[in-house]
Amino acid sequence: MIALSRLLLPDINIPATTALAVKDKDGYAKGLQCVANVIMPNIGIEEYKRLYKLYPGKVPDDPNEAVNSIENIKKVILSQNRSIGKDKGYRKKVFH
Repeated sequence: MIALSRLLLPDINIPATTALAVKDKDGYAKGLQCVANVIMPNIGIEEYKRLYKLYPGKVPDDPNEAVNSIENIKKVILSQNRSIGKDKGYRKKVFH
């Protein structure tokens, strides 16, 4: 489905979400392999992350869980021969 979205809408941001990482420890990398171009890790202040529990496994018991660490996210991006963006990631408007 992600790849089809990229073919139909080449200029949109397609995220590799925390759901992919919860389902599979390599979920972010697999999302990037299927043409996702944004990673949405579960990084934030613990007090607020716990309020954002949408499904089982979303909030790790260990706040330093490796899959969502900034260092791991950087490694995942670089391992897929991608670069880490430094801008806000705006895309051109597709719909009018």
